[in-house]
Amino acid sequence: MHGLTTMQLLKYSSQLRNGGGQQLIDHYSIALRWLNELGLQSAADTAVQYLSGGELKRLQVAIELTALKMPNLVCFDEITSGLDSNSTEMVVRALKRLTTFHPLTIFCTIHQPTSEVLTIFDSVYALAKRGVAIFFGPSESIQQHLGTVPELVTYVASIRFWAVSRGPNSGNTLLNVH
Repeated sequence: MHGLTTMQLLKYSSQLRNGGGQQLIDHYSIALRWLNELGLQSAADTAVQYLSGGELKRLQVAIELTALKMPNLVCFDEITSGLDSNSTEMVVRALKRLTTFHPLTIFCTIHQPTSEVLTIFDSVYALAKRGVAIFFGPSESIQQHLGTVPELVTYVASIRFWAVSRGPNSGNTLLNVH
């Protein structure tokens, strides 16, 4: 990957994912499509090693989608790890745009999201330590759910987990479940 531009890498990805067939494929158009859809057009001629963290994450998403046959489900593990909150929001918004304009479901793990980032997701499944499920549903319901379910708070407390925040920030509420 070192020395390749963003455009070159996407073209090579398209060639690898779509090769072997007898049909003529415009790999440049496929690469250009994902550059545009994921907001990477200004980085098309930038060597990959000089991309920002957010651009790299969006490039990873684009690489996964260069196949002619669009997948129904794409999984990203810790897609925002190492990013600041602004870059995280850009990546998650890019993922949301993909699900809006394509018949695609995206499943991703994310750690320590802000409330703004949480509201971008259609559904949230939140786990505490040891894999204890503490919430599943629309992101706008997290705060209400954690504050009104006494059996959850009791159960969580009984295994030394606790919820601290009951303010308006759902992201902080989830972060404070230890």
